[in-house]
Amino acid sequence: MKFQNREVINFIFCNHPLSNKTVDPDYEKEYALALRLGFNVALFSYEELELGNLKLFQYEELELGNLKLFQPPEKEIKGFTIYRGWMMKPELYKNFYQKLSEREIFLVNSPEEYNYCHLLPKWYDEVFPETPKSYWTTDNSIEEAVKILKEVKKDAIIKDYVKSRKYEWKDSFFIPFHQNMEYKRKIIENFIHRQGESLIGGIVFREFISLKSLGLHQKSAIPISEEYRIVILLGKIISISSYWIRKEKINKEKIENFVTKYIHKIKSNFFTIDLGVLENGELIIIELGDGQVSGLQEEKVENYYRNIDYLLTKKILVKK
Repeated sequence: MKFQNREVINFIFCNHPLSNKTVDPDYEKEYALALRLGFNVALFSYEELELGNLKLFQYEELELGNLKLFQPPEKEIKGFTIYRGWMMKPELYKNFYQKLSEREIFLVNSPEEYNYCHLLPKWYDEVFPETPKSYWTTDNSIEEAVKILKEVKKDAIIKDYVKSRKYEWKDSFFIPFHQNMEYKRKIIENFIHRQGESLIGGIVFREFISLKSLGLHQKSAIPISEEYRIVILLGKIISISSYWIRKEKINKEKIENFVTKYIHKIKSNFFTIDLGVLENGELIIIELGDGQVSGLQEEKVENYYRNIDYLLTKKILVKK
């Protein structure tokens, strides 16, 4: 989908489950920045959407510290809209998109574009071999997963089409090649059981690659590596940030040169590319994601929204 008229830019956020006109706490800073920059905003109930209903709400007043922001409740959003919120299963996003379209609210990504970056099998062939070799099933069958895993001749990690359980590194994520099949099967069972109804698509095994180490995560003690998140909106890079907290300066020129060759291959208006740095210093693609449901990682909220503002209205630019 291509957007011609971007004079009016809207954002739509999830509301607080217990307060219709209050934004979800995890998106309060983003919501406030969107308002301060003059974007039109709306809230919706994620819980109602899961029941098949679309309920939109306009806030009346938002207090953030000493700052009060106000938008008339009768000012409904229309036209070009960016969703910022929790991940949705493909069928839920499709319903969300259709119900908004009926109100002349058009999300930046169509359901097809959302699925393309959200589901690994959709984008994998476009970037391989500059992403770890991957194998997947089409369902959550343990037996089928065990069968597929036998094809993997290296250490591997397990995930579904969208998410992993990397914070449960030892028993639901990392699968050492040298271990016996009973051990590996237990990790598969753990992953499927713990994902439960959140499991999307099928089971994915990805060959484990050694990245430049940053040590261990302060809270979970899992290994962390030098990784970056790049955000692309309408073919332009609007953000390059570290995936984990780090002090070293980011080599943005190197990252931009690597990412640029893929931007126009990706069938999405708004998406993220996560990169890792191999031990030899070369870059590799870890995964793609839909930009509407991807976290900002270590990017500053103000930079992120001001760069969107600049790209779409050419008013203000903050360096990436």
